[in-house]
Amino acid sequence: MLEELGAVLIDTDQVARDVVRPGAPGLGMIVAQWGGRVLSANGELDRQKLADIVFVDEQQRQKLNSILHPLIGRETAQRMAAAPGGRHVILAVPLLFESGFEKFVDRVWTVAADENLLVERITSRDNVSREQALQRIHSQMPQQQKIERANVVIYNNGSIEDTRRQVRKAWSQIEEL
Repeated sequence: MLEELGAVLIDTDQVARDVVRPGAPGLGMIVAQWGGRVLSANGELDRQKLADIVFVDEQQRQKLNSILHPLIGRETAQRMAAAPGGRHVILAVPLLFESGFEKFVDRVWTVAADENLLVERITSRDNVSREQALQRIHSQMPQQQKIERANVVIYNNGSIEDTRRQVRKAWSQIEEL
């Protein structure tokens, strides 16, 4: 929605996928830590196999974060530097505070939704069980803490049009700055 309004979007989920593609240093570091069991038959990272390891063991999740966060940070900084001037750059960072990425931004927007709706969306999107979805949610900073630290909160419990209205309103306030 923000891209439609003229922003440059850097999605750190995409950056995270890029730094672990075959031949990228992140994939080699992950294989060095957990072995070939986290690879698919074609040599790509099997995200589900890795998730099965890291979302049930906090130490393992921290190891993964210590590998990925610096790589994602460097790549994100390069993409920010390459962004065209005169346009707002939006970083989409699911683990903004956990990764320390808030230091890269002037304002924090968070998108919030009821936990049951989050679980429903995660199970549908990622084809995982309710328990796995809850593990992912609970491995992150509690939503209420994110809301308290945000400059703008978009509540995403309703229709896409309702969300779009909230985004447009918040964007118009940014444009006025």
